[in-house]
Amino acid sequence: MLTLSDKVMAPFSLSLENTSEEHTINKDQYVLLSPSAVLNDYPCPAEFEFEPAEGQSLEDFLKETATEYIDPFEKIEVYIDGIEIYELMKYRLSTDLFYFTGNPDLAECFDPCVTGASTGCN
Repeated sequence: MLTLSDKVMAPFSLSLENTSEEHTINKDQYVLLSPSAVLNDYPCPAEFEFEPAEGQSLEDFLKETATEYIDPFEKIEVYIDGIEIYELMKYRLSTDLFYFTGNPDLAECFDPCVTGASTGCN
């Protein structure tokens, strides 16, 4: 469980395994639910050739590459208070581009594009 504030909870796992988790949320809290997510970072070091095609916007490029990670999920089930939430894809969303600075220690074990520098997303 990830606590985003005293009023917002996010049941969140980094596991790629088939998991089932139960969390208790009180009546005064909100739930941010993301059964799957991708944080696509840019730019990458040149040797990774992670660049938009000529004429392709950075935003379209990042959305397209994120889709490659999300679309293979064949079955995601969500239950709230024992009631199944159907048609999860209709809740799918993408954010606008934003800045972030990642921990450069993650480059070796998680993502070589996390450099510790935050660059513009124009």
